[in-house]
Amino acid sequence: MTMRVSGMVSGLDTDALVQELVSAYSTKKDNLVKAQTKHEWKMDAWKDMNSKIYSFYTKKLSNMRLSSAYSAKKATISKTSAATVSASTSVANGTQSLKITKLAKAGYLTGAKIAAEDGGRLTASTKLSDVKGMEDLTAGSKITVNGKDIDITSDMNIGQLVSKMKAAGVNASFDENNQRFYINAKSSGKDNDFSLTAATDSGINVLKALGVFTVNDADKAAYEKYANLSDDEIVALKAKTAAAQYYTDASYTEKLSKQNENYQKQIEDITKSAENITKQIEKLNEQRANDVNTEDDIKAIDEKIAKLNKDLDTANENIAKAQQLIEDNNEYLNDPDKLSAKVVELNADIDSKVSDDIDSKVSAARKALLEGGSTDTSGDGAVRIVGSDSEIWLNGARYTSNTNTYSINGLTIQAQELTGNDEVTINVDTDVDAVYNTIKDFFKGYNELIKEMDVKYNAASSGSYEPLTSEEKEAMTEDDIEKWETKIKDALLRRDSTLGNVSTAMKNVMLKSYDVNGTKMSLSSFGIKTLGYFSAADNERGVYHIDGDSDDENTSGNTDKLKEAIANDPESVISFFQQLSTDLYDTLTDKMKGSTLSSAYTVYNDKQMKTEYDSYKSKISDMEDYLQDKEDYWYKKFSAMETALSKLQSSTSSLTSLFGNG
Repeated sequence: MTMRVSGMVSGLDTDALVQELVSAYSTKKDNLVKAQTKHEWKMDAWKDMNSKIYSFYTKKLSNMRLSSAYSAKKATISKTSAATVSASTSVANGTQSLKITKLAKAGYLTGAKIAAEDGGRLTASTKLSDVKGMEDLTAGSKITVNGKDIDITSDMNIGQLVSKMKAAGVNASFDENNQRFYINAKSSGKDNDFSLTAATDSGINVLKALGVFTVNDADKAAYEKYANLSDDEIVALKAKTAAAQYYTDASYTEKLSKQNENYQKQIEDITKSAENITKQIEKLNEQRANDVNTEDDIKAIDEKIAKLNKDLDTANENIAKAQQLIEDNNEYLNDPDKLSAKVVELNADIDSKVSDDIDSKVSAARKALLEGGSTDTSGDGAVRIVGSDSEIWLNGARYTSNTNTYSINGLTIQAQELTGNDEVTINVDTDVDAVYNTIKDFFKGYNELIKEMDVKYNAASSGSYEPLTSEEKEAMTEDDIEKWETKIKDALLRRDSTLGNVSTAMKNVMLKSYDVNGTKMSLSSFGIKTLGYFSAADNERGVYHIDGDSDDENTSGNTDKLKEAIANDPESVISFFQQLSTDLYDTLTDKMKGSTLSSAYTVYNDKQMKTEYDSYKSKISDMEDYLQDKEDYWYKKFSAMETALSKLQSSTSSLTSLFGNG
């Protein structure tokens, strides 16, 4: 950049002169900036318009092409308390009969009232051993929820037991206010019911003490599996069960070899961990030797080292244990005689455990069946509701479900109340209001869009208004600036050919007739039309009105042909509007297809406009560079003039001084 010298010698306002000399170029740059700004505003105006067109296209037209969009069926029931009903468009109009003979229920257990051994109240943190009846809790006691065993220990509390029940697949809770357990199946229906049993006498005692001992049909079946076995059947079951668990020399060898592989993998993993710990200790020792450490630093480092040494000792202990286990297994793997003797010992132990287990299950099952048949009528005992399926009869056909909801041939029934042998009627008919409102909503969206397009297209000219420069804005108020820019923005799409083409294409579709069962129909066939060129307000000549529409002050007093047509022949109405909306959808699809100038689903040339915007940016940059060069040129000229004048002034002063001294 040229050094800018003010007119100190010449007395000229150099800056003002330079700006005047380059003003033509400055004006050209300002005009480019204004053009770019106006172009950007037009891009924004088109983005907004395209968004509205696309929204109408996807949210209105897309669905209107489908028969399912018209919600054409309405189902009513003669006894509303019995069930709720709804119908899809596929259900034939007419009357159907319904009986509800059973309602689906979820299995539910309300536990008996229980108490603490000391007479106090039980809470979630109360240990089971402190529950009355659990003081002699037998080691190894188990209860079974949905086939999953839960070990009952003396140090377990009520809250922990509830958590284990939930993990087994039921909803469970303990109500501290009522001192009862509540257990229920997660879903309704017979097949979704839960089971709560015990396989030992001590387990049965646990269920009793917790107030949840009942024997329903499902539990009874589980117990009868063992309770009804004869002595010979028990012996046979023990033999069969034990035989399935017996080891052979080969199978036990395979088990030990597999264990050794796992132990060796553990040793390798722990060794790597120990090596990492050792490196951390070495690094900390290096830090400890640093002279800048304070006493607190050393203390903190020593604490870390101590913890790591403890971790290292644990790691080494685990390695030693794994190595010992490998050695123990190798003692059998390397000595066939010892291996065979061990197999005999293990199988004898299996014989004993299986025998005890089955004897325990038989005893518990017989105890459960014997003691679970009594009924507590006091209201304080356990109450079990068995999960059951629902049952309905529709038009004489029987249906069952594990819920109370049925979907039958397009009809949805939510059973709520038993009807016994009394039949209720379901009436299916055309939902005139639903179809009418769907069509009305379509026209609301269409009218809003077409009016918006006409307002933009027919906008008043902005005349000579152009975007303001920063200097021009400084001389105006904020209110004046807003009015100025609004004048320009309102006219950005005025007489836009693209907008006009889209609007005209949509209006032409709305004027078409379509064949419906051999009859040509148009919108006027249903009392839907515009108000006419001279009757409609400005920019509302493309807006449609429905005769008889109570919300339309222009046509509310006319005969409602649309509603009458829907009531008399809904299929024809739906067919017409499906054809109309499909045609309009296809028309907009064609207008929105992508090209080298526009993106997909865009009615205007957005790519082209972006290229033009970038071109303005390039031209402005070039003009700014050119303007800078011109300013530098003139400042250089004035600088040379100032230098020459300064030298002339200096020479003149010297001569004056010389003659003066003479």
